[in-house]
Amino acid sequence: GVLRNSPGRWTKRSEEMRAALILLLAAAYVVALIPAQSNACSDHAAEEAEDPSSCADGESPDLDPVVKQWIMDLDTDSSYIGGRWVKSEGSEDTIRVIDPSAGNEIAKVRVASKDDVDLAVKAARKAWSSWSFDTPLSKRRELVSRLLDLYNEQDERMAQLMSHEMGSPITEAREAQVGSGSFAMEQFLYETDDGDFEETFDIGGDTAIIHESIGVAALITPWNWPMSQVALKVIPALLVGCTVVLKP
Repeated sequence: GVLRNSPGRWTKRSEEMRAALILLLAAAYVVALIPAQSNACSDHAAEEAEDPSSCADGESPDLDPVVKQWIMDLDTDSSYIGGRWVKSEGSEDTIRVIDPSAGNEIAKVRVASKDDVDLAVKAARKAWSSWSFDTPLSKRRELVSRLLDLYNEQDERMAQLMSHEMGSPITEAREAQVGSGSFAMEQFLYETDDGDFEETFDIGGDTAIIHESIGVAALITPWNWPMSQVALKVIPALLVGCTVVLKP
C-alpha cells in the first residue's frame, strides 16, 4: 500500500508511534489469513486431548464444538470497510486455513479484490479528517480503552482461534499470544496519557511544532504473532489520528 504524505510529523514518543498505523474506525479490514505449516500436533492437540496418544499419527481430536462454532461465526467472505462487513466483489479466490495440529482445513477466507481495496482506501480517507481533527485525543483514548476491555473479554476465544489457525501451543496462545496484544494496547495508552503532540519554543516569538497524523496508512502484518503485530501497528495510528487499511 501507499501511505499519504503530510506536512505534519509524528510524535517522538516511541518508534512505533512514528510508523503510520490504525484501526477499524471507518477504516478497512481486508482479511487474508495465511495458512501456517508446522508440526503442532504434539503442542495443541496433545495438550487438549484426554488421550495425548491420539496425536501419534498426526491426527488430532475433533474440534471442540464451541471452538467450531466460533469459527463458523466468522464472516470469511467479507472485508470490514467503513464500519460494516462488506461482501467481497470480483474475487472468487480463497485461501485455505489449515489447522497445523491436524493438517485439516478449518476455514476458507475469500481474497479481497482490487475493487475491495479501492473501496477500503476511499472509506479510510473519508473518515480521516473527522477522526484526526474533530475527535479529541481524550475521546480516541477512551475508545481504545473500550477496545481493550472487549478484547480482554474474548481472551479464550482469541487464544483458541489463534492456536488452531497458526499453530501456537494453546498454553502459549493463552499466556503470550493474547497477552502481547493487550500489553501493546496498554503501553500505547500510557504513552499518550499526556497528549504531548505539540512543542513550543521561545525564540523571539511564539513558535510551535504540531505533530499531526499522516492520513491513511496501509498495513500488512505477519502470521506468527497475529494480535501483537496488529496491535503494534493499528493502535498507535488510532491514537494519533490516522485511519488504516489492514491486511493481516
